[in-house]
Amino acid sequence: MTLEAQAPTAFRGMKRQVIKHSSAIQIGTSDGDITLVQRKCFNVLLAHAYDDLLNKTTHKIPLGDLCRYLNFDSNNTKHLKDALRGLVKANVEWNILGADRKQQWGVAALLSEVQIKNGFCYWEYTSTMRRMLYSPTVYLRINLSLQNKFSSKHALTLYENIYFYYRKDDGFGETPWIEIEVLRKLLSIKESEYKQFKSLNNIVIKNAIAEINNKTDLQVDVEYKRNGRKVGAVKFCVKLSQTEETAPPILADANTLSQQLIKNYGISAKQAQQLIEKYDAVHIAENLAIVDQDVKENKVKGNLAGYAMTAIKNDFRKDRKPVAKAIPIYEGMRLLYQGKEYILDSSLSIRLESGTLPTGAIIEKIKAGVIRVLELLLFPGIKLIIDGQVRTIKNALGEPVVKEDGLYLSEKELIEGIKSRKYTILEYPEEILEIE
Repeated sequence: MTLEAQAPTAFRGMKRQVIKHSSAIQIGTSDGDITLVQRKCFNVLLAHAYDDLLNKTTHKIPLGDLCRYLNFDSNNTKHLKDALRGLVKANVEWNILGADRKQQWGVAALLSEVQIKNGFCYWEYTSTMRRMLYSPTVYLRINLSLQNKFSSKHALTLYENIYFYYRKDDGFGETPWIEIEVLRKLLSIKESEYKQFKSLNNIVIKNAIAEINNKTDLQVDVEYKRNGRKVGAVKFCVKLSQTEETAPPILADANTLSQQLIKNYGISAKQAQQLIEKYDAVHIAENLAIVDQDVKENKVKGNLAGYAMTAIKNDFRKDRKPVAKAIPIYEGMRLLYQGKEYILDSSLSIRLESGTLPTGAIIEKIKAGVIRVLELLLFPGIKLIIDGQVRTIKNALGEPVVKEDGLYLSEKELIEGIKSRKYTILEYPEEILEIE
């Protein structure tokens, strides 16, 4: 079987993940050459080049897109150029931990050449690097949106390496024992930095673990192996963190929903039946979710039953911006309108020959089916109404999923459900709201 035939499914349009070979995860230097920005940049470029690694020598991406992925100001490319220059100059070792036993150890520059011209960034890999990066024998999918949460290069590097060893079926994973000198190289720590293990542990290792535990759904612990009184090696153990349970789900079938209204909100049986007959289940469930949030924030001062009925009748969703949207709207979203494909820019609008179609009009046309969404970008933290229940998208092995109470929905199933209006977006995480 050819490498092309074995490769994981290609990504279309806006890249959500990078398929990263273990050897490219387990890279490092003793010169401290690889910065946080460079590692993020390398991931983005690899995501965009992956499909064509074996049949193209030169790859390109619009400069604005690259800046957007890295949260850079597109008008100031100096920082980006510095990062790209470093990717060409940095000589790194790969496969440091030997996760791919078939892949030989080697040293190479991450990029062989980079150019910026006419609004595009062009880059090339060496032939050896191209084949190594494409090989699907041992690889990991890394969420591109998640990597921007990291503020430390040590945390992102450690996250990638630890995540590689996480076993989905077991819900647990652990790295091999990593000798301290190998760890220093893996984290690109200079020989002159943190010479004492106490400093390395307190400033680098512990802070990196804390950032991973605080910013991802992983819970990481470290074990130490001593040679006499000295620590000679470390091992990292990982499991999914225990997230807070969501509020009791609001079921959408008439009988159960009626009981919820009566039992949880003090609404009379007659009034509950009237609400169910007048409003659809999603309408009721979404508004009750808003009531629950208001109760949690001590905004309900009077009678709960009256407040809940008012929320349903007046449709409190109208004043809650996230709920007003049928699907998430974000920069880079691909839409089909009047037979032509558009990609939303930072203004979240479509530029037509006759004028500009603003965000509000786009949302309404999507709801009406006039504009078709070609691709959705989902993030952990988005809350959905699924079969009348409030569900939260989580991150599992680099992919957004809903997995709770015996329910498992993959990213593909979630996207299809949202497009078909089977599932409704209820609430967005802050990082999405910030771009509106």
